[in-house]
Amino acid sequence: MKTFIFLILTVFAYGCVSINVKDTNPDTEFAAKPNWNSKWTNNYGYVSRLYPSDNKVYFSLKGGKTFMSPLRNYYYISISHPNYRAMVDLLYLAADKRWKLFVKTKNKLDANGFAEAEYFVVDPPNK
Repeated sequence: MKTFIFLILTVFAYGCVSINVKDTNPDTEFAAKPNWNSKWTNNYGYVSRLYPSDNKVYFSLKGGKTFMSPLRNYYYISISHPNYRAMVDLLYLAADKRWKLFVKTKNKLDANGFAEAEYFVVDPPNK
């Protein structure tokens, strides 16, 4: 099931990114650059922390760029998101595999200063 979800997200993501693979070493600069036309999409890195709450899963990134500057560097996925389960699965998989994660957020921080994720794009290494 996770493979099926990953394949669906990969097909969806293919239309959202322009990939120019140069290096698959996770310590180098990102090779894939999302093709989004918004200053709010410059949020990427490696998942450094995850924690679930009653109605959200919070996460933070490191080793990339955080244009949104959310409070304490936290983003979240709301349980009311229509793709909640797939996004959470992808988030945990990206953390486990140390995949590069791009985060498309809503245009504004929420009332508490956190950034709500709308969707992800991952850049897994080719094996």
